[in-house]
Amino acid sequence: MYAEERKESEAMGVEIPVRETIAFPKEISADWYQMVRNTLKEFHISVSRLGMTLGVSRVHITDLLNGKRSIKKEMKDSIEDAVIRLNPNHALSLQIDYLRVRFPSDSERIAMDIAEEILEIPFSYFDKLGHGWNNYETVYQYGLDGGILLCESAKEELGILLEMTGQACRRMENHLELTERTWYELFRKIERCNGVYKRLDIAVNDHHGILDIHHMKLLLEDGSYVSRFRSYEFIRSGAIKREKEGSGDTLYVGSKDSEIYFCIYEKDYEQFVKYQIPVEEAYIKNRFEIRLFEERAASFAKSMRSCQKDEDGLERLCFGVINHYLAFLVKEEGKEKRNWVMDPMWNHFISQVHRDKIRLEMQPREQSVERSLYWVRHQCMPTIRSLHQKGKLLMEEELEKGKTNARLDRILDSEEEIRWQKAAKNYYEENLEEKLREEMEGSKKMGKQRRVEGDRN
Repeated sequence: MYAEERKESEAMGVEIPVRETIAFPKEISADWYQMVRNTLKEFHISVSRLGMTLGVSRVHITDLLNGKRSIKKEMKDSIEDAVIRLNPNHALSLQIDYLRVRFPSDSERIAMDIAEEILEIPFSYFDKLGHGWNNYETVYQYGLDGGILLCESAKEELGILLEMTGQACRRMENHLELTERTWYELFRKIERCNGVYKRLDIAVNDHHGILDIHHMKLLLEDGSYVSRFRSYEFIRSGAIKREKEGSGDTLYVGSKDSEIYFCIYEKDYEQFVKYQIPVEEAYIKNRFEIRLFEERAASFAKSMRSCQKDEDGLERLCFGVINHYLAFLVKEEGKEKRNWVMDPMWNHFISQVHRDKIRLEMQPREQSVERSLYWVRHQCMPTIRSLHQKGKLLMEEELEKGKTNARLDRILDSEEEIRWQKAAKNYYEENLEEKLREEMEGSKKMGKQRRVEGDRN
């Protein structure tokens, strides 16, 4: 079936990337262990991350991969499946890309409680901003630009607002990974604390350029689609100097005033404009965002939480929503629209036949550090280099006299403290496991010795 549809798609001029597979040895052997370790290293997958995916501790998975614990066939299959799912080279991946939640407030609940009980971030690492935001008088931020926001108001009905943009979500993922948690655990805490979802964006990242936004726009204009939405908007942004032919395209399908709409845009062009990352080097080519608000956001979050133990559940949920609202077709003269076939490009995107299973990806980034380095490299470095060449001693003297960024220092200190705590916890767990094994082995030896002495008597 896959081969036939692939031939048909290629005949119509749609390029279908070959699915990437990993051929693990069939039997558990030294080669199998080595291949798993090499693949983890190649894909930059930490043992902690693999353990979190499998639902076991880092120590347990380390013992399995080091041969200290026996591996049954079921666990072997689970490890291989997890490694394949964590492959960063897959064509598509899922991400949480925006989160807005309102918590009821009273005299006993303040922003500090949300930070420490739900986010598990010490409130001392948040900075109080010198301005309000979105009708909230007091705003606290964790991180620099694009940080996690907690907003308070004297008006009790506004409650406490938690706001995460895309950058803040990546920052939250950095914290979640350091504390060995996932979005699922965070959503569970939000619901336990009566959080009300106001907005939730789910991004389907297209890494191979499957989607063609301009082609979708032409299909919409031609009426070659079916949709529950009544409107769409196409935006083409331009630049006088750019690295690729054409410009960044964005397609909105559905009304921005409704509780759900889609936003599809060229992520590679956006990254080029923002960070001068060459288009061909962009990790994400296109992005398909499902933007949910109010009741739709709450309903999706509830359904998503039940997907934690269902490997394919989140993929079915996301693509079920997309398929429910939109499909692109190939116009066939003389046939009713209901008999038109699906557009090959869209079929490749929406159909599981053509692609690997999709996972909820976490891309933890220390955004504040990256942004600071980027700013120094592009805004300051040319001046620094000139000054350094003309007056090295003067430049060194100025660096000695300069003040550090207090906010950035606190952020770096917080991340360092979390890493230190995690390292201490891992060390304790490893030593505890080792100690327990030694005690068990000692008990076995003692029991054996007693049996030998009993036989002698």
